[in-house]
Amino acid sequence: MAQAMQRDPVDPSAPKQSKSTGAAPVMYRDPANPENTWSGRGRAAQWLADYEAQGRKRDEFKV
Repeated sequence: MAQAMQRDPVDPSAPKQSKSTGAAPVMYRDPANPENTWSGRGRAAQWLADYEAQGRKRDEFKV
């Protein structure tokens, strides 16, 4: 009786699974320039930090 060959548990031809790398949805938008957006992840966008330094609230810019 021939023994069946065992496959290596890591199949190099199998598709690799990775984390989603799509862009995060926009959560904040600059009313003065709608192209300025921020997803709410990481360090705050400079335009938003500037508004906050002027005393405005982050919630004012929420989409």
